[in-house]
Amino acid sequence: IPFSPNVSIEAGFMLALDRPVLFLVNEELRCLPVDFSGHIFKTYKSDQGNLSGSTGGAVRDWIEHDLSFYDYGNKKLILFVSLGGTCRCVLAKAILADLIDRKKVPGLAVEAAAVADPHHATISPSALKAIQETGRERWIEKHRPRKLCPYLQDRADLIIALTDTTLARRADPLNKVVTDRELFGAAIPNPYPDKEDAASLKRYRDVRDQLDQLLNEHFDVILKRADAEPSI
Repeated sequence: IPFSPNVSIEAGFMLALDRPVLFLVNEELRCLPVDFSGHIFKTYKSDQGNLSGSTGGAVRDWIEHDLSFYDYGNKKLILFVSLGGTCRCVLAKAILADLIDRKKVPGLAVEAAAVADPHHATISPSALKAIQETGRERWIEKHRPRKLCPYLQDRADLIIALTDTTLARRADPLNKVVTDRELFGAAIPNPYPDKEDAASLKRYRDVRDQLDQLLNEHFDVILKRADAEPSI
């Protein structure tokens, strides 16, 4: 099955408007054109009896797990952002979510997103291994790298930027964006690239340990900035 050129025109228009785009791909299509490499796509079955359920399930999966379009209700939302969304922000999400759980702080959620379009569909393997070594992998079990979207930007009560890259939507009258240097007094180094070797794992462990220490030390400050309930 060939890739329709009309899709390229429509997708290009949406991307130019900085809108999130999902490619629904027939399972018989072998790959996307190189111009769309790195963008999210879901496969569907083209048989008539399963078409509606297959496409509907793919869209729901995209909305829930790739865009984080959850109804957080009355919960305060803390959002970590990094450049590619596969390393630092995910490590921070797992560590802070576990810390919130252990301290039994109610009404608080944690998410992670990328400033740029993620180039990988999964968390960096060394990042996952570094978190698994501490037993906190359940907090990122269903996490997928996703680009910072207007919904997350607007919904977040506190955005912690673990990157030197300026946020595309930094303007915020509530001033809820804080950098790692502003919050911690230190920059969190980017452990990427992940070659899945001993040297890579060491870099990821070092970043994990640094985040672990800083998030513990600044936990009450983070709660205050997010206007969340104080720890007990």
